Amino acid sequence: MITSRSIAVRAALAIALMAGFYLFALAIAGALLAIPVLEVHYLGRVTGKLTLVAVVGGCTIIWSILPRRDRFEDPGPRLEPARHPRLFDAIREVARATGQAMPVEVFLVPNLNAWVAQRGGVMGFGSRRVMGLGLPLLEALGVRQLKAVLAHEFGHYHGGDTRLGPWIYVTRAAIGRSIDQLSRQGSSLAKPFEWYGNAFLRITHAVSRRQEFTADELAAQTIGAVAQRDALRTIYGASDAFDRYWRDELMPALQRGLRPPFAGGYRHYLGAEPTSAIVESSLQHALSQTASDPYDTHPSLAERLAALEGLPDGEPLAAEPRAIGLLEDVPELESRLIGFLAGPDASFEVVSWEETGERLWRPLWRERAGRHAGALQGITLADLPAQAADPAPLATRVGYASSDDDAPGQQAAIAGWLVGAATCTALADRGWTIGALPGDEVTLIRGAERIRPFSLVKDLAEGTLATGDWFLLCAREDIGAIDLGEAVMPPGGLEVRTGSRAWSFVAMEYHRVVLNRIYRVIVTEGSICGARVRGTVTSPTLSPGEAWLDPEFYPNPKLEARYRELEPGSAEFLAADPANFRYAGGEIAAVEFTPKKKWGMGNIPSSGRIILRLAGGGRRELILVGEQNGAAIRDALAPERSEAAGTRVA
Repeated sequence: MITSRSIAVRAALAIALMAGFYLFALAIAGALLAIPVLEVHYLGRVTGKLTLVAVVGGCTIIWSILPRRDRFEDPGPRLEPARHPRLFDAIREVARATGQAMPVEVFLVPNLNAWVAQRGGVMGFGSRRVMGLGLPLLEALGVRQLKAVLAHEFGHYHGGDTRLGPWIYVTRAAIGRSIDQLSRQGSSLAKPFEWYGNAFLRITHAVSRRQEFTADELAAQTIGAVAQRDALRTIYGASDAFDRYWRDELMPALQRGLRPPFAGGYRHYLGAEPTSAIVESSLQHALSQTASDPYDTHPSLAERLAALEGLPDGEPLAAEPRAIGLLEDVPELESRLIGFLAGPDASFEVVSWEETGERLWRPLWRERAGRHAGALQGITLADLPAQAADPAPLATRVGYASSDDDAPGQQAAIAGWLVGAATCTALADRGWTIGALPGDEVTLIRGAERIRPFSLVKDLAEGTLATGDWFLLCAREDIGAIDLGEAVMPPGGLEVRTGSRAWSFVAMEYHRVVLNRIYRVIVTEGSICGARVRGTVTSPTLSPGEAWLDPEFYPNPKLEARYRELEPGSAEFLAADPANFRYAGGEIAAVEFTPKKKWGMGNIPSSGRIILRLAGGGRRELILVGEQNGAAIRDALAPERSEAAGTRVA
């Protein structure tokens, strides 16, 4: 159980760590500021450069360690007790069971998570209790599971964790500011702060892991170990599924101004047959991590489940309603939550998930497949068995080439995705219905006929769909002669082709060490221009979906729309985003290509890097996201320079 002694020990440790840091920082700052004084006293003179370095360094440290006011910003819509009485009744019940006061504010957040904190004030003084509850968490958990999670969160109040949090947060922020400011000055003084910061993180994160165990213990004592174990397994198993749902289902709709039901879509996604494999894989992966890293803030799932053994089981779990039923008017809450995330200027059209096949995916697939219409020209639906037997020619025609050992598998995935997108477009134009509910495999439907367009190449290659059966279906529905390239051809024909007057490719660039951004790199006869079309891309937790192989998956349509009426490289083009760039032909000394993957990209698929060597010195590195033919892009960028300047494949 959590005791007053354990709370006192944690408080003493937090105070000692904070005091140690401030004494450490003040000692260094004092020593630096003493240098010019000692010079005058003992040498009767001042060394200009040394004095400047010492004074600037000392003042920087003092400025960096000054405590700042915690300016807490609402993380989501605020939930009011009068409007959601059943939810607040559950929170009050758990608060009474744990002997804790209610949080002052409760917020709805878009994560599969719940949290509590003391926010506002300075170093915890003048702060208030706040709680965040994730909408997807309420959808994933039953009522008793939610109560176990709430008891765990109240355990952080009970154990004094939230009172210690502001002290640790302030100290961590001061260390970070010190390192940042000193590093910007190129000062070696950042090194001792980095050393202390690493030690501080290891110690405080070890304390955080202990706090999680004690909070789990309180949840087991008040609600039951069975409910807490089940909640933990559900959360760990459903976390990657939620990331995929958000990334692959909900975000594409929001980016196009459509707002289907947030929670309802996640409910369907969790219940879909393909998702069960994702959930089980995520759970087994979490269970396989039997030990924590020194820098982890939470113990591993296996450690937490083991610690719950022997604690009171509580009442056995029975079939019960989802916790989201404790909320009133979920559609209105979803509207507020999405509006909060998107900003006051955003507007969305409310649609059902059944409408997204026609309203979202059909135009998106037409657009993306249309960029490759030239490569698809001449391929009919009756030709698909031949394409499935050898997908490499289609992948090569699209401009994708892989240097990996798994090239055949990647080529099949590329060809399969393109064929699927084009088939959906072609048959939807002829009256077929697109079934594309969250998590379900996309299905084309007409009468009794069913086609899984994105599995066609794979099914034909593996024999799951017999070639004869496919030919019979094509004959019955009179679709065999449909040319996929013609079906997705843009109204004005192809606008951009490699080797034509203007063409483009998609690339990622790293900046500020760990951040990245996506460019549409536009190549004209006299220049190479970069238009930023997306901000930071986060690596997917597990293997990415097939859409990630298509470079056109990465640009944000709304950002790209800014450039439709702008001349590449013009003053208006460059002013549209401060990250945009333009190089005239004479500014580039050499173009290089290396197929080696950029370190730190995680699971984001890439095809190597294009490196622009600038005539005035310096370089620009462009990472080819998805599957692209880097050597062909290099040669097309500067065919004459490839020989004259010795452009190489590294």
